[in-house]
Amino acid sequence: MSNDQTINKVIQNLILTALYEKQGIDALYPELRSKCEILVYRQEQRGQPIWIHSTFRTAKEQDELYSQGRTVPGKIVTNAKGLQSYHNFGLAFDAIFVGHNWNPPNRNWWNDLGTEGEKLGLEWGGRWPNADMPHFEYHPNFTWQDIESRIKIVQDIDKADSLLAKIKTMLGL
Repeated sequence: MSNDQTINKVIQNLILTALYEKQGIDALYPELRSKCEILVYRQEQRGQPIWIHSTFRTAKEQDELYSQGRTVPGKIVTNAKGLQSYHNFGLAFDAIFVGHNWNPPNRNWWNDLGTEGEKLGLEWGGRWPNADMPHFEYHPNFTWQDIESRIKIVQDIDKADSLLAKIKTMLGL
């Protein structure tokens, strides 16, 4: 499947997520959902069970998280504004440990989790300079900018159609 086809499918999933108010794992892009379910199963089998804490976020929710520690009290928890996070496109999730949340009994649990996710083709936030241990994302050969630009094109076409309709009305056409 080409990048354009994949991006179109991501956007279709976003539309369905919005229309049917999908949440949790159900809001993830189907290919990522399958990988997430496999990761949950594998971690259960190794005795380090996880639960999926965060999946899809709206741009508004992302902006609210971004403002934490900047314009509202709290600790900075993200460097991504709305539409700059793979969570906004159903292409990311955060996993934490059952009964331990963000504090597993052994730091190696994070490395085990990250390695299992990477085996599935996921990018693990634990490898980043500012490590985000619970975070996984999936975006083979495209970026959030590619998706955002496609969404903006649709928004621009919609605005242009609306403007054209107003002009036609004003001209009596």
